Amino acid sequence: MARFVTVLVAVTAVVVGTVAPVTAATASATVSTTAGLARTSVGTAQSGIVKTAVTGFNPGNIISDAVFFNKNTMSAADIQAFFNGKVASCQSGYVCLKDARQNTPNRPADQYCSGYSGAPNESAATIIYRVAQSCGINPQVLVVMLQKEQGLVTHTWPSQWRYDMALGQGCPDTAPCDPAFAGFFYQIYGAARQMQIYAEGRWFQWYAPGNTWNILYHPNANCGRSPVYIENKATAALYYYTPYQPNAAALAAGYGEANNACSSYGNRNFYNYFTDWFGVNHADDPIGNVEVLEANPGEFRVVGWAGDVNSPNPIQVHVYVGGVGIPTVANIERPDVAYTIQGLGAGEVFLSRFPRLAQVHSTCASMRSTSARGLIPRSTASRLMR
Repeated sequence: MARFVTVLVAVTAVVVGTVAPVTAATASATVSTTAGLARTSVGTAQSGIVKTAVTGFNPGNIISDAVFFNKNTMSAADIQAFFNGKVASCQSGYVCLKDARQNTPNRPADQYCSGYSGAPNESAATIIYRVAQSCGINPQVLVVMLQKEQGLVTHTWPSQWRYDMALGQGCPDTAPCDPAFAGFFYQIYGAARQMQIYAEGRWFQWYAPGNTWNILYHPNANCGRSPVYIENKATAALYYYTPYQPNAAALAAGYGEANNACSSYGNRNFYNYFTDWFGVNHADDPIGNVEVLEANPGEFRVVGWAGDVNSPNPIQVHVYVGGVGIPTVANIERPDVAYTIQGLGAGEVFLSRFPRLAQVHSTCASMRSTSARGLIPRSTASRLMR
């Protein structure tokens, strides 16, 4: 006799495996490290944002992987309009970010970025967009980094050195900047590529996700540290780039400088600017429902719907019966679901069939969203099927 079972999909956490840490010296010799900046707020007086204290900051999950690696959040025109809205006019004799242009060089493709074909007279907005596309980084992340490192987004009288070391790429706290990274294009491309190196986890493992790490409050080790459970690759990347967490005084100061010699502000300011400017630093989980688990002569039939409000594309669903998995795509239109849940990606229904065996089987449907970097497990549903 056929069975019909409705199953609600339960959210599960993403767990990333780790490997044994390597020494900082080994990683530094292999991949150029970046700035561990512990600067106070940069350009906050010009940003027009007033915040008396930071709320909602989670040192172990500053931004989700789905948001951090979503390269499609802004077009070049969107970025340009955003810059235009932050600076009405530049002071005489200076070039503000909204007006900045340069000839760009070629960059070869590798496992981290798809390369870059240089062009004459490209705007800063175009460079940011094209690099984001090449390296698979959210352009909003690069925009926020420009602000938290040098205040470039809102600055009305930026000197050339701010462009030369725009993201602090290749500028560690303890040594001079690497001249190979000098210049706006090299800063943007180098930093975006570096984020993918961090995410890969081959050379940088001492803030690996899924582990608790004792993270400093300040470059001065005497200021202390506290344990932080790192939940995802994006947060680990931010700590590789700026290896300090804000202390209570820094969080209480909002965007300002705390009256505390042990405060650092880089990751605090990243969180502040990102949430104030772009709102969402964590993408919604894909949602769905397994609606039919049916045993027919000779086969099992599994039907349900799934979708991701953060992506216009159908999402992948892996359905498992008795440990045997079949990948499918939720690409059949379901008007009632699309009407009820506004913004759900195109196509919602999935259908899977399995050969029927004699024994009892456990059935599991695992949704996978492509709105993030790669395929990230999001949620599961399961019931026994006879």
